[in-house]
Parts: sequence; structure tokens; C-alpha cells
Amino acid sequence: MLSFPRPAADREVSGKAFYHIVAERWLFGPVVDTGHWFSWILQFEQPQEAAIRDGKAVNAVVAEIEETAAAAGLVPNRREGSAFLDAIFINHDEVDHLHKPSLLTFDPRIQIFAVPAAATKIETWNHFLQVYRYPNLDPSTSDWRALHPRPPLPSWLTVFRLYDNNHDLWATAIIYSPENRKDEAILWVPHSIPMEQPALRAFLTNMEPPIAVKCIMHPLHRSTVLGIIKNSDGVDGGLALARRAKPKYWVKTHHQLLRNTGAFGRLLRDYPGTLESAVEREKKRNKIGRADSGGKELPQLVEVGNGVSFVLDD
Repeated sequence: MLSFPRPAADREVSGKAFYHIVAERWLFGPVVDTGHWFSWILQFEQPQEAAIRDGKAVNAVVAEIEETAAAAGLVPNRREGSAFLDAIFINHDEVDHLHKPSLLTFDPRIQIFAVPAAATKIETWNHFLQVYRYPNLDPSTSDWRALHPRPPLPSWLTVFRLYDNNHDLWATAIIYSPENRKDEAILWVPHSIPMEQPALRAFLTNMEPPIAVKCIMHPLHRSTVLGIIKNSDGVDGGLALARRAKPKYWVKTHHQLLRNTGAFGRLLRDYPGTLESAVEREKKRNKIGRADSGGKELPQLVEVGNGVSFVLDD
């Protein structure tokens, strides 16, 4: 869950200190791909049971955060019953990103913002009352504000995807526009994203107004199918992205090794990685010594444990 501080005027109207988002939650049970002929071989299980297992439990966390904020005087007019999740973001239409059993535990009134393919599937469930689509970034776009999905998403929060017809290697940009400060971004990269991808290059070099990437969310382990087909570049891809985006934080995501209970598991190969090893490989590739590479600042590497929170400070 991501919680963004609301501007003062918004806090006054909403009675809430934060805008709370859940992104692609798979909260319990296995993932079974029932939409393809190979469903019998594609089954995943999480290695550890989630600390928060349904929509009701998510709302309990939201209530705890809002109660703490109200006690600190951050909310002038807190309203009873206002402490609930605001939105769910869905960035992909595959079953591990779009886990129907988990999502159906959420209140139907929660607003869904999804890429078009995922939104179409969600609408067939006849569960959520408000389903909105958000776009991919066209590399020719310079003013990212044109990509705002429209209300009811707040004007100070924007989401779009960096996608280039590669089913697995993409990123989602969540832009937060604080009052009287530079716009900030979280880049959520569940697998990895090629540095030469046109949308990514445009995002990093051609956006107006300028965006500061505050955090990347990227896995450390590399993943392939039979050691040939790339599913994730792991820590090397994350380091390359960090060098270009210059975030303050790197939060590990999608780094737990899933249990595959189907035959497909025999084809998957996962290779654990560390940031230290990636830096050493970078030095060798660049043919530079330890002293020369030491000047390159690295983001703070963060692991947010199961059921644990972390604050992205300025």
C-alpha cells in the first residue's frame, strides 16, 4: 500500500491526512492461470503468508494510519467512517498482477484505475462500481500532465505506464505533486525495463514540468525461462535504472522466489543478486577502479518486510 500526503485544502474537505492506494494486491492463495490452454502448468504460490490478507484488513491499516495522523493534529475535521482505502491501481492484466480472489474482498465502492486490458477484465466481474483506464506514455509526449486519468483521481496524483509491446518488461510511473515543491515520482518496475525503451528514455529526459524520481521499486533476482528468455534483469537492471533516474530510494519488490506448483516451474530459473555484486560487475564493464566508481552515489536500498511500513523522507 502507498499512502500520499494530501494537500491542506484536500485534508479539510476529505477529513483524511493521506490518499491510500493498493497496487496489484495478491493477498492469499495460489495464482492459477485459467484463461489459457496451459493453465494446468502455470500455478504460483507465495513463499510466505501475507500479513494482511483481505480488503477489510487493508482498511484496518488505513484506519490506524488516519487515527495516528488525527492524533498528531494533521486533520482539522476528521469524519467518522472516512478511514478507508481510496483507490486500487492495476498495471497489468496477468493473473499474478490481477488476482481476482484478492480483489473481490475489497469494497465495490473503491475506485479502480487500470491499464485498458485489465480494466476490461475487471468490468466483467460486475463487482467494482467505478473502473477507470489510464494510458501508456507516448514517447512523443512532453507534458506528462496530459496523461492524468481524470477525476476522481486527485489532480496532484498521476499514473501512467511505460510500455513498449514487451509483455513483461515495463514500468508504472506514479507522480505526486506536493504543494510548493517539485513533482516527485515512484517508478514501479516488477520485472525490469530496458534502458533503451523509448517511453523510459522520454520519461527520464523529456518530461515537462521536470520530475524528480524519488524511489524505484525493482527486484534484485534475475529470472529467465530455461536460461534463455529474459523475465527480469534483476539487480543489474535495477542498478542501470538507478544510475539514470538517480532516486533517493530503491525499494525491493517482486524479489521473493515464488513456489511454482505447476510443470512450468521446471522451466523457470531464478538467480539471486546483491547490489554489491552488481556494482562490482559495473566496475569491470566500465574498466574503472574502485576509487573512480566510489563517487557514483547509490540509492538507499530498502526492504519493507511483510506487514511493515517505511516512510520515504525528503
